[in-house]
Amino acid sequence: MKNPNIFFYATSELSQDAFICWLLDWARPELAQVDGLLNSCAKYLIGRFFAKHGLRIPDSIKTVNVRRQASNIDVLCEVNGEYVILIEDKTATKNHSGQLLRYLEKVQAMGVDREKVVPIYLKTFDQSCYKKVNEDGYKEFVREDLIEVLNFGIGLGVTNAIFTDFYEHLCGISERVDSYLTEPVEGWSRKPLAWVGFYKWAQKSLGSGTWDYVANPSGGFMGFWWAFQETAFGKLYLQLEENRLCIKIKVDAQNGTERRKTRTIVFDALKKQLADIDSRFARPARFGSGKYMTLLVCEGYLKADGNGVVDLESTLVGLKRAEAALKDLHLTEPSCTE
Repeated sequence: MKNPNIFFYATSELSQDAFICWLLDWARPELAQVDGLLNSCAKYLIGRFFAKHGLRIPDSIKTVNVRRQASNIDVLCEVNGEYVILIEDKTATKNHSGQLLRYLEKVQAMGVDREKVVPIYLKTFDQSCYKKVNEDGYKEFVREDLIEVLNFGIGLGVTNAIFTDFYEHLCGISERVDSYLTEPVEGWSRKPLAWVGFYKWAQKSLGSGTWDYVANPSGGFMGFWWAFQETAFGKLYLQLEENRLCIKIKVDAQNGTERRKTRTIVFDALKKQLADIDSRFARPARFGSGKYMTLLVCEGYLKADGNGVVDLESTLVGLKRAEAALKDLHLTEPSCTE
């Protein structure tokens, strides 16, 4: 039986902010006499933040000043009155609307040299891509990084209830993400983080791709996109909509008639080529005529073993075959007749 965990209920980013501030505050040198283990772990966390930027932590931490929501910045941690660790803290949300650069500018406006700012993007749930985060000068500090720090503390002997509750909370997220490896595929709909784990595996195994939640009137789904191919008719790509593998096209034509014409030409070419590769690709129940259109759908791309658990090797073979078919597709402009 598991004991009650405060972070099962305190799930907001503000609660996570509070924990990060609480742990960093233990790095104050005077607190080494109160709890030397927490003090050591807090200093280790600061060191890991510095290391993300290739910086060396000061030999001696003399002062630590932690502030939360200063100028709308989640966490600011001033070390030795010289360095400022700027933390943008996220759970399930992502960076948006230029906020990372704004926060960096705010810190510099406080008179801190850019070379002394340590910008950290702390993310405890998963995110598909951190390219923009890095371009804005931040380094991602993901759940696995934070678990490693907390593991260090537990290895030292930390038994503080707040500390261990947060550690177990993070491990619980990882267990749910990794459940795609052991949970029968039919049960993933009840465990949406299993799709995150599967898409992370697909992204790594395919060497490309982006995933995210897609909201729609039907209730939304977790989607994964890859294998983009530019053609004379538009951009073709593959999309996973949880249990469905779709071949999609993005068409720039503004006229609905032209989009439908393009859809028909590409659908006919695809259907002919894929007939010998996977007969389960079929016309969708309803054709659209918008900028983004589904051309073909395969309902059974996920392979499973005798227990209903995903067979990753066989599934990957099918995904790569669909990818190769899209790359090998030859589309030509129809001849113009009077």
